[in-house]
Amino acid sequence: MLTLMAIIQASSPPPAPDEIGQRRLMMMLVLVESAVPSAQILMVCLQQLEMSEIAERLSYFYIYHYLIALVTITLVVSAAISLLYY
Repeated sequence: MLTLMAIIQASSPPPAPDEIGQRRLMMMLVLVESAVPSAQILMVCLQQLEMSEIAERLSYFYIYHYLIALVTITLVVSAAISLLYY
């Protein structure tokens, strides 16, 4: 996570004073998006391709994935706020 922030900061020129707020918001969005669980579009595609057996097995993964995401999203958002705004 810190490596991602370092790459973002190093790859762009120093911001003007009025752009600092926008840069913080952009970095916040990147950090939060890195923590959200994946979309279920794969499940929809598998159902459309009549691969419901594979979709059923994969659905158990999504249940645990979303349960774990409750904790990880909370931690990442808290860390991002404390790194960027305090």
